[in-house]
Amino acid sequence: MKSFKLLKVVLVALIFSVALSGRANADATGFTLVNHSGKDIVELNIMAASSIDLYTNYLGVSVLRNGESVRINCDTTSYSSYSIGVKFSDGNGFYIPDYFDLLNASQVIVDSNESIQLR
Repeated sequence: MKSFKLLKVVLVALIFSVALSGRANADATGFTLVNHSGKDIVELNIMAASSIDLYTNYLGVSVLRNGESVRINCDTTSYSSYSIGVKFSDGNGFYIPDYFDLLNASQVIVDSNESIQLR
């Protein structure tokens, strides 16, 4: 009888452990967008490479000034590759298709060469 109670306690602890670890991963999705482009960013568009969904602007602020950074919270756990588009306040921008592994990135840096670096 004691072994059955111990088994129940261990099972409940295991269930809570798995549930909490999943929650921590869900909270940890996203990255910090760093603007080193020399221009102000007005849109950050992200789309999963294998998705048919339209782009979504994830910037979260109206303008990200050059030299500033902002936390971008989005689910980057569903796919392994993402396309990224950036639009600047002068109306110009760029798009890089089907390349970025955002799950393993803590920073996405937009640089002055209109390219994106992950860290």
